[in-house]
Amino acid sequence: MGTNVNDKFEFYHMDPSSETEERARSVFNTLLERAPADATIQAILFRTPVGYACRVRINAGDTYFGGEDSGRNPYQALTRVEEKICQQIDLWKKTRFCKLGADAKVAL
Repeated sequence: MGTNVNDKFEFYHMDPSSETEERARSVFNTLLERAPADATIQAILFRTPVGYACRVRINAGDTYFGGEDSGRNPYQALTRVEEKICQQIDLWKKTRFCKLGADAKVAL
């Protein structure tokens, strides 16, 4: 899976440690690998008054995955949003051909 020029992970209101940057890159790559081939991804990790939050948006044609979650530390916020988006992608993978199956005609 290649990356798109529009793919990006940004940090706001924080100076991320190398461990946080590494975890963010890992989440970003996991989501890119699981998303549809034509997907673009944008993610933001930012400091809040009570911890950290991460927001992710993935666009793939007419399909959208996205969400936001928070935690007391960057790792929690990244892990929670990764789980949320992976659940959305898994559900999409299970149901994406259901419409086709109902409309498909078999030629004999």
